[in-house]
Amino acid sequence: MWACDLREGIAVLTYTRPPENVLGFADLAELDQALQSLADDERARLIVLTGGIPGYFVAHADLADVGALVHGTQTGPAGPDAWQRALGRISAIPQPVIAAINRQQG
Repeated sequence: MWACDLREGIAVLTYTRPPENVLGFADLAELDQALQSLADDERARLIVLTGGIPGYFVAHADLADVGALVHGTQTGPAGPDAWQRALGRISAIPQPVIAAINRQQG
């Protein structure tokens, strides 16, 4: 769901999950992995996070993931600790990370 475009030192990570860009545990684990790769890439001097669906950066957490967690039926390797890992990676990564929440499309 995360696509990376690296040009002229700027890495743009674009999140696209139609229809509203809800953010699930697996998506956060994927973001953590993408950030780790960029942390080790000397070509990336700045990282920009943005949404790939017009009108949405991220609508909200994936409520199906949250519900599965509450009911003890969560499956897959990515769990609620994916939030902490991804946010921790953002704060620890050597490059500045910014969010382009209202980016013009086109």
